Amino acid sequence: MAYPAAALGVLVPLILAAVMRGTGHYNLAQGVVGAAVGIGASVSTAVAGYISDRAGSSGTFLFLAGAAAAGLLLVIALMPETKGSGKATRELPRLDPLDKPRTQ
Repeated sequence: MAYPAAALGVLVPLILAAVMRGTGHYNLAQGVVGAAVGIGASVSTAVAGYISDRAGSSGTFLFLAGAAAAGLLLVIALMPETKGSGKATRELPRLDPLDKPRTQ
């Protein structure tokens, strides 16, 4: 059995590292994603309970499935390609501990 939470725990930092490479905002992005996950987890239960009271289980399922589909479409539309796109990314200088310091 696969554990989606474990997969997210591994994939989110990797995706953030690829998307935020060279910007210096990796920790900020991790905080934003963590806040979004926390807010979504707390708000979704209240919204699902309200919809379940008004529209029943089927209505709740359809609403939450629609929200998930909207999220998937946003990721497909807005997530930048991070590998193999052909565009050069800003590379950080590679430091070799055996290199001698350069003097001019």
